Amino acid sequence: MYLQRAKVVLALVLGLALVQFLFVKGDTNTPQYQVVATVSVGHYPRGVAVAPDGAHVYVATACGFNRTCNSGTVSVIDTTTNTVVTTVNVPSGATEIAISADGQFAYVASLGQDATSSTISVIAMASNSVISAMNLDFEPSALAVSPNGKFVYVTNEDDDTMYVINVTNHSVVATIKVGNKPVGVAIGPDGQYVYVTNWLDGTMSVVSTIANSVVTTIEVGVYPATVAVSP
Repeated sequence: MYLQRAKVVLALVLGLALVQFLFVKGDTNTPQYQVVATVSVGHYPRGVAVAPDGAHVYVATACGFNRTCNSGTVSVIDTTTNTVVTTVNVPSGATEIAISADGQFAYVASLGQDATSSTISVIAMASNSVISAMNLDFEPSALAVSPNGKFVYVTNEDDDTMYVINVTNHSVVATIKVGNKPVGVAIGPDGQYVYVTNWLDGTMSVVSTIANSVVTTIEVGVYPATVAVSP
């Protein structure tokens, strides 16, 4: 059976200052891929997120890997024209980005100049401006936003934990021990569970958002990196 309409898939090319848009067509068994646009962004694009309405793509760029840059950026791409419509400055080392389900806020994790200056910048998507920042005393490796927009879940691969942060007052409400070197995080659409991939364990931790604790650990194979949940 053929797809009723074409889909656009985003591929982030790491190490290059660009993003490629892939056009997917054909049936589900033999999809065909074609690059339809290549968009220049900042140096070292590391994270990408799509607005819920599909109108814009947000790309976090680290600027460099040696922390000598003064700032990172978030490039906002119009998916109709495939052009950068604005660039938002954030602290250096911007690596990950997540967008709230209501499309109001984007959360950008930045490593900063050193391990004590990491932040999560909060961008108001209506104005594409930074409205606040959460200061961290650890280097964030991945983040996700709860469907209700109340919490940000941030992993720390250095101490094998995931932090639950209240977005209103920026307080850490829970610290959850997960597997060895957590590098990926995703939340189910109902907000009941958070899924964390543990790079060195070859496992995925399933965390209850009600109890803020690991309810089960699943063997998934060698070096799991990212994770995604079906709608």
